[in-house]
Amino acid sequence: MRLCGWTLRVALVTAFCLAADANGEKTCGEAVDLFNGKSLEGWTYYLVDPNAKMEDVWSVRDGIL
Repeated sequence: MRLCGWTLRVALVTAFCLAADANGEKTCGEAVDLFNGKSLEGWTYYLVDPNAKMEDVWSVRDGIL
């Protein structure tokens, strides 16, 4: 009976690990580029004034926000 419980636990842990890897999730240590240095494409913003335009608050100049 102990062998059955142990085998089940190992199978579940293995299944979870394989499922996470199959989804293409990033592993620790991989760098993620948040800013391309050219534009604010793909960025979302949240400002106190909902009528404000992102371009009036944020800008990109010489690769810097």
